[in-house]
Amino acid sequence: MIKNQTRLWWLTTINILAVIATMLFSFKLWIGTRVFPNVPISEHLPSIFYPIDYVLFGMALLFLGLLLLQRKQRWILGFLGVALVLCLYDQMRWQPWFYLYLLLFLLLLIVHSPFSNKKRETIVFTVAALVLSSMYFWSGVHKLHSGFADFVYPYLVETFGMQIDKSKTIHAVLAYGMGLSELGIGLALVWKPTRNYAIFAALLMHLFILVVLGPFGRSENLIIVPWNISMMALVVVVFYKNETLSLQSLRLPATLGVNIVRWGVIILVVVMPLFSHFGMWDYYLSNTLYAGKTNRLLVVIPKEYEKQLPPMIRQHTEPISNTQFLVYVNTDIWALKELNVPVYPQRRVHYAVARYFCEYFSELGNQNKGLLFRIDSRWESQKVLEQFECKAFEGK
Repeated sequence: MIKNQTRLWWLTTINILAVIATMLFSFKLWIGTRVFPNVPISEHLPSIFYPIDYVLFGMALLFLGLLLLQRKQRWILGFLGVALVLCLYDQMRWQPWFYLYLLLFLLLLIVHSPFSNKKRETIVFTVAALVLSSMYFWSGVHKLHSGFADFVYPYLVETFGMQIDKSKTIHAVLAYGMGLSELGIGLALVWKPTRNYAIFAALLMHLFILVVLGPFGRSENLIIVPWNISMMALVVVVFYKNETLSLQSLRLPATLGVNIVRWGVIILVVVMPLFSHFGMWDYYLSNTLYAGKTNRLLVVIPKEYEKQLPPMIRQHTEPISNTQFLVYVNTDIWALKELNVPVYPQRRVHYAVARYFCEYFSELGNQNKGLLFRIDSRWESQKVLEQFECKAFEGK
């Protein structure tokens, strides 16, 4: 059996390297000097200008580097403090992988302290196990609907040149079976007799994702590469032959601080995703990943305005069929090309990006005439959820 100290060293190291890799891969996401607008949690926050944005990014990496060399609680606190500021200033940074890493760092606060002991280590690994298993469980639950079966499943499978006949029963069985399998992995990881099978299944699933969505597959959202590699490592480190994992350990007595972290994290990963089904919790914070539920923002622009767009946006405009007077911008594609992440799929973020276009053209003297914004399903473009113009923001 691997000693908890060794397992803890690997858990911390993997989390550090994963955050460094994903932050470097999505470098422009973390700075303010970019074309894609920042979406702060509140318009009343004071602006962060160059070079402060670079300083914050550098401080985050510095704290992670120091933690890699010296496992001290103060370095975790330093990183979490900077990460909090970065996330308050831009909701685009609330990516599911970053959310996962932050939760794990919160847990690591418990053991990287002068008061660490075996009881605390057991608590940390048990809650970390719940974090990972809940991620698989809720991700699978979100896939159990027609949006995944009709659109996402064919998108994944057709990567290999296979043709899907949606009228056949086997198609629905395989599509819903994929969601049930992921849900099952989450449950099986918790139960000791099935844990090793679940580890193997999770590794296969991540390999499948890397093949389909990685550089040799769809190659559209490459941030999934370091994320899925880190997930494979985390699953092995947390679950493989870990005899200390037990739901009974959740009842171990602990200090107030440990209890706040322990139960706070459990509520966030086990309970809160349920509220996403009622629009009361964000999709990405609920592990709604490639489930066919998220939406996108399209910006329809008069052709005559196209040349006034910044080059970064202009290169991603597309013509609209049946008219030569309009073009559109798919903001997801723009974000993926500039920031290496998709748009955070919540209406408030879509509205903020739409407002950016309104203000941009207003400053050019065009008075926003002719701009149209459309929010539709990211996977089912015919499913239009909302259309509005710049006048929707007047007086707000």
